[in-house]
Amino acid sequence: CLGLLILEPDPTAIDWSLDHVDWREIFSIVQNRGGDVEFILNDSVTEISAFVWRTARVGNPTCIDGFTCAVLGHPELSRDVLARLSGEIGLAYVGLGYFYDETTMVWNTYRNLSLSSARVYHRSINTKRPLPAFVVGSGPSLDADIDAIKANRDLAVIISCGSALRPLLRHGIVPDFQIETENINVSPLIGQAALEFDLTSIILVASSTIDPDALPEFRDVVYFFRYALASYPLFAPSTETTLVMPDPTVGNAGLSFAVETGFSEIYLFGLDCGSAERGRHHALDAFQNSPEGAKFQAAKYGIEVPGNFGGRCWTEPGLLSSASNMAQLARLLGAGKQFRNCSDGAEIAGIPALASAEIDLGGKASGDREGAVRELLQSFPSFFGADQDFAWMSDTFGETIRTYVDAVAKELAAIPTSSKHTYRLRLMNLFQPRIGVSAPPPKGVGYAVNGMFRGTLYAMLLFFERYAARLANSDQSEAFGSIAAAEMIKVLRGMEAEALRMFAGEHPLPPPPLSTLRPPPGSRLPRLPEPQRNGYCPCGSGKKYKHCHGTQKS
Repeated sequence: CLGLLILEPDPTAIDWSLDHVDWREIFSIVQNRGGDVEFILNDSVTEISAFVWRTARVGNPTCIDGFTCAVLGHPELSRDVLARLSGEIGLAYVGLGYFYDETTMVWNTYRNLSLSSARVYHRSINTKRPLPAFVVGSGPSLDADIDAIKANRDLAVIISCGSALRPLLRHGIVPDFQIETENINVSPLIGQAALEFDLTSIILVASSTIDPDALPEFRDVVYFFRYALASYPLFAPSTETTLVMPDPTVGNAGLSFAVETGFSEIYLFGLDCGSAERGRHHALDAFQNSPEGAKFQAAKYGIEVPGNFGGRCWTEPGLLSSASNMAQLARLLGAGKQFRNCSDGAEIAGIPALASAEIDLGGKASGDREGAVRELLQSFPSFFGADQDFAWMSDTFGETIRTYVDAVAKELAAIPTSSKHTYRLRLMNLFQPRIGVSAPPPKGVGYAVNGMFRGTLYAMLLFFERYAARLANSDQSEAFGSIAAAEMIKVLRGMEAEALRMFAGEHPLPPPPLSTLRPPPGSRLPRLPEPQRNGYCPCGSGKKYKHCHGTQKS
């Protein structure tokens, strides 16, 4: 193995092992093959599960399938951890990124920062702001909390996240800041709100990768960078211009913004990370519940988690990751801050629940709210004031793309003959999964190119590994590997051609419209052939199909 995680909540057992286990040898064996050994000295099921899937994410997310657990003690804790992991281990490969998204975001960033008025976010966590912050999402519980937000509007800075904008405005609440992170499909949401309301007094705080068509409705725009994206190593002036944990939802970005700009009293509304009622999604006035937003299908909530006010809540993998990251952010940067979760949704570990009717800001909130908002806006410098070199690096980009693709293609071609799967380690050395997830990438075109390509390559490898592990006949592995490697290299070369078209010229070019990349309406994948009854079962059990999944039941 390349990732050895040792869970032991009992410190005396670790102490005993120092005299009975040759840890030096174990460390050497794993580290000599390029792996890591990690100890988890904890008995919190939630924290253990999060540590495991995050560690898998930064080691090799393509090999999550086949993850091995050996239980040698602590049976109750082990049972609970395994039950939790069975629902959460997939978070290790949620949001790995895709080529189309990454190239679109590089183009969007270039276009957005070309504006002379571009301001750039700058972290000011050590500043103590006198007013509380209300971070508002568009979860279904927002409807019940609107009155409480409105009653305290003049005593707090309102940070609206994504589609919370329209419900707030429809109830007479004009937020101070609007947070956006998406690179496409933002302009319909913003455009709908702009038809009904004047948005010019609201400060837009957006990822540098935002859809440029969403910008004209706002007078003041502040861009932040996300170091997990390919645009970061090309354009970001420093790590201080990033939000620490702005993913996977816009609510995460809103909470990060409130924490990192110095607000010490933070209340969460509509950040449900799911729904207390399985069939509900989003506040009633949210874009997603309007005729214009109906085409954007809401996620189906199939995972049960503890509710913020007790009971249960229903969620899905992306929102589960959102809640986990909010809890992690509060742990990392929450010293000296007071958090309260007023949302009637999923419990967020470490953030106490508070019913919105119980909010009492009397004597706590002080100062000029509008003045505080203006002061915060003025603290964000001009992008061009940071002496940025905005010349496009066409020759360097083209050369880097070709070199990178050749190196990846070489390793993919080695898959069929690599019986010990050493290609996995060599590919991870190229992809550097830790960079951009747990550590910001250094500046440079090479890191940008890696960020553009690796997400789609991860996805292809993940599916390849899954099916390769289930070959009913091991003699077929080389043939299957040859077919898969050839297909992956074909896709890789297609991505290379598109990247060269967009970025190897004098100026970057826009991506093709997303609608041109979708299959025609009514398209269906071909029906898979039925397994032969006397052949091996495709589930990988080693039994014949007629004695396994092909068993006829009376």
